[in-house]
Amino acid sequence: MLKRFRENKSFKIRFVSILSKKESSVNTESLVKPVCEELNYKKESLKEAVWKAQEKLNNALRNSLDYQLRVKKLNLNSKVDEKRFLFNTNKAKSIIHELEKDEKSAMERYATITATENNIRASIADISSQIEFMKLRPDSNIDLKYQEIRDEMVTSLGLKREDCFFAGELIDVKKDSKEWQGSIEKAFGDFIYTLIVPKNYYSMVKRWFNIRDEDFNLKITSFDPEDNKEDNSDFQRKSLVNKLIFKDHKYVKYLKNNLYKYYFSCAENSKEMKKTPFSITKNGEIHFNKGKYSADDSQRIDNERMWNLGFSNKNRLNLLELDKKELKNRLLQNLDLAEKARLDLDEIMVEKGEWEKAASYKWDEINASVYIRELKALKCELQSMENFEMEISKPVNRMVLA
Repeated sequence: MLKRFRENKSFKIRFVSILSKKESSVNTESLVKPVCEELNYKKESLKEAVWKAQEKLNNALRNSLDYQLRVKKLNLNSKVDEKRFLFNTNKAKSIIHELEKDEKSAMERYATITATENNIRASIADISSQIEFMKLRPDSNIDLKYQEIRDEMVTSLGLKREDCFFAGELIDVKKDSKEWQGSIEKAFGDFIYTLIVPKNYYSMVKRWFNIRDEDFNLKITSFDPEDNKEDNSDFQRKSLVNKLIFKDHKYVKYLKNNLYKYYFSCAENSKEMKKTPFSITKNGEIHFNKGKYSADDSQRIDNERMWNLGFSNKNRLNLLELDKKELKNRLLQNLDLAEKARLDLDEIMVEKGEWEKAASYKWDEINASVYIRELKALKCELQSMENFEMEISKPVNRMVLA
């Protein structure tokens, strides 16, 4: 702007010197005309500069007002001076840093809650699917994954389901011995999932499972009516096998003849169990022989949801219905938590946004005093140029007409 003022001053001096020359009208006109055009150009340039300066001032005033309202809302001093502005900006940056930590924590909490919600919904869907599957097969309590692949095999090979039984589907625990079921299932282990099929289908079924899923650990055994000897049902009085009942089926005699290796004596307590080889307690402690004991406590034996023995899945269905109801209650609670977590996160984000806006201002954008001085100087210069134009208008006209 100072350069502009100097150029205008130099122009005035040059213009006056031209007017003072005593030359012919033609020569005078040839000199005066371009200088007059230059005068008009400079005057228009000043008007444009005044307009731009006014725009800058208006923007600065708007920014200043917006800044004052914003920092006042944040309980900061709204006075517009550079020292106070720098203090407010630094404080805003410090608060933003803390809010970023809070925002991260709130985001993680919200993510945890919503992910938990998805897990609960998936669990509800899974249990619902299990319930529907089990309702179609009320006479089996075997783990569903075994039932599903057995049913797939039966359909694929065109066999009869009643000819393909898991050992656990033919065995149940007597009502007065239900407290022993967890221990009995632990003692039997994978024998429960042994699939019994007719002898003439054995090789076909075995081959099917080997090709279908070679990693599926399933024991398959065959039943031959000719080898179906009378069962040895004269078990020891304390044998856990005496706590069982068997389904009325052609495979039962064969099944009983294969239960001798599970003839554990039922010990009333740990002390008796340790004294008695091949014994078991209702808590699942097992003494095999010569001081060898079972150390597998990976699964609670009282978890009825994991029991597989039985002629009916009614009890397991009831437990799953209870699980489903509990999950639905958890889902409702989780939805409330998710709503609150989202509100908390939104509140932090809004607050952070307000402080970020307060910290985003630049001093030059709100310092209106600079633009006031610039506008005042430009207006004075424009007025001076217009006054000068009026002063030299009469001499110019005389020279041109001379």
